[in-house]
Amino acid sequence: MDYLGASLSSGSDYDAIYISTYSLKKYFDSVFAIAADVILNPAFQEAELNRIKEQRINSLLSMSDDGDYISENIFRSEVYKGSPYSLQSEGSKISVPNITTDLAREYYTRYFRPDNLIIAMVGDISPEEAILKINTELNFKNIEKTLYPEIKSPENISGSRVYLYDKKGAVQSSIKVGHQGIKRNNPDYITLSVMNTLLGGNFSSRINKNLREDKGYTYGSRSSFNCQRFSGDFSVSTEVKNEVTADTIKEIIKEIKLLRKEEAGKNELKSVKNYLTGIFPLQLETPNAVAQKVLSLKLNDLPSDYYNKFIKEINDVTPEEIHEAADKYLHPDDMIISVAGNVNEIKDMMKQFGELSVVEEQ
Repeated sequence: MDYLGASLSSGSDYDAIYISTYSLKKYFDSVFAIAADVILNPAFQEAELNRIKEQRINSLLSMSDDGDYISENIFRSEVYKGSPYSLQSEGSKISVPNITTDLAREYYTRYFRPDNLIIAMVGDISPEEAILKINTELNFKNIEKTLYPEIKSPENISGSRVYLYDKKGAVQSSIKVGHQGIKRNNPDYITLSVMNTLLGGNFSSRINKNLREDKGYTYGSRSSFNCQRFSGDFSVSTEVKNEVTADTIKEIIKEIKLLRKEEAGKNELKSVKNYLTGIFPLQLETPNAVAQKVLSLKLNDLPSDYYNKFIKEINDVTPEEIHEAADKYLHPDDMIISVAGNVNEIKDMMKQFGELSVVEEQ
């Protein structure tokens, strides 16, 4: 791949495994043949797997003292309780050592099949050329129908609950506050994107202005709707000094309740729309970025013209729709509050938010 001036990479998230290539057109045949060989003929060598496992465990150990990483894992385990999404996608210090080449082969045989494959090609290639290349190079030995496991939904959250992880001697708290959200193909996704950007999704958002500029509690805070194929979550994240941990959470909840109570101002909403429509073209600057958008359409069962209408639908969102979405999808009284910090200093002040538990790192 280096000799051809090309790249080949792979990765995974909660919903898919990805293999990506990038090359000049004149080398495409050779590059695609290599990619097909990677897909069809994985070696699963013991020594290589052991090396990767050792790297992963070392990486997990290096992150085990990172407050933001810890609070995120505890939040995920609770907000998605009962669902596979509750697990860490990168594995854990317990799970990674148990992975064997036999398990890898079994997984490969079960899921690497033609009916479970989505391919996106972006560049100077016709549909006919693409189909011919796929049919020529990707000859799967296993063509049985893929059987998918049942994906259980997370348990419902009723009432707010607080989870603390003790970082002895820590002078600041890493906070993650939120609840269950939506699937990626929810019809209200674009309205929620606008709403979230206004609330905490960019630097000039309400929550960041409150916590950073008005109160001086933090260098930055952010809210997001993390939307996946089968489930999702809403969360607000920040890091603050121990003594303002509870006050910070109060302000976050206050901003959420305010958005549910009052309609957004037209000028404020216009600024948010300008931001979202302005950054959208930047997300399509490279062929790989376009390919990723196409894969997302198919993976999440979205209509093929989804992105053609994206900017228009953002501009069509009204203050009334923002208010309705906030009332429907934000639940300030049913929150998971996860904090990694100095438990001795923050425990008493955190009891006001709900049932409290001190937990071990996930």
